[in-house]
Amino acid sequence: MIMVVVCCCCCLLVAGGGGYYLWDKKKKEDEAAEKLELELEDSYDTTAAGPPPEIEIPTSEVVTNVTAAQCQAMNALDRSAMTGCTNGKNEAGITWNWGKDNVSQACKNATAYYQVTASSSYLPNVILKQTIQGGTQNTTGIKGMMPAWHQRNVTFSVMPQDKDKKNLMQNPVSFDITQATDNQSCATAGVNALHPVPIWNENKNLIDVGVRSTDGAQGGIAVLDKTNTEVYWSGYTTIGRDTRMVVPEGFSTRSWCQDTGNIFDRRYKNHSWEELKTKQVDGKVNYSGTCWANKPSGGL
Repeated sequence: MIMVVVCCCCCLLVAGGGGYYLWDKKKKEDEAAEKLELELEDSYDTTAAGPPPEIEIPTSEVVTNVTAAQCQAMNALDRSAMTGCTNGKNEAGITWNWGKDNVSQACKNATAYYQVTASSSYLPNVILKQTIQGGTQNTTGIKGMMPAWHQRNVTFSVMPQDKDKKNLMQNPVSFDITQATDNQSCATAGVNALHPVPIWNENKNLIDVGVRSTDGAQGGIAVLDKTNTEVYWSGYTTIGRDTRMVVPEGFSTRSWCQDTGNIFDRRYKNHSWEELKTKQVDGKVNYSGTCWANKPSGGL
């Protein structure tokens, strides 16, 4: 009995000693960790003012020389920044801008001219063209074509050129003006829409024709397409006042006298595109004469 009791006590002592060892070891580890944490806190100066200093990222070198391939690859003339304007009656225009990266800005700095074209889906083969001097302008517009021209979609294309008029992109940047998406006035869009002759007439495919009755009855002008169908009519206007319209290549005009007498007399004269080309001066033709007895004089 005595031996058993002694052995049991020994077991209890051994077990108790192991538990004390583990507890003591854990305590020492916690104390060491706490001491390390305090040392780290002491090493950090919490009194320092403001956030840590920013790291300055060096900018890339300024680009000075660019090629058309580089400007094209960077989409330097940013099509996504283009906007359009039209009132669907007598004006249409466009704005554009350059990318912000160094290559795009170098393309902009190298631009001395913009070659801009415009065409309407009404007359897709009649391409209006103008060259804008200076690389800073980024808007242009057109006004005064026939209403049918403005009532359809108008496509503008912009090609930047250097001082030697060499293209600075491989392809021009084009933008379609639609009645559904661009129905704001050009003044609202910050676009100065200009009369097509002479500004947009570098291809010499437009003639600005005027008709004026100087005495008798009022006069007017009509425009006919290639099928001899009347596509524009001015109505009669006050005696002595010009009535004008821009006539596209291949179209013709009629100068009219108001009906004030014998309606069986011929009250108009036809003027073919070939005649207009012969008589034009700086893209303009003026017909002026009397409208006595329904008949236009030789000047009309």
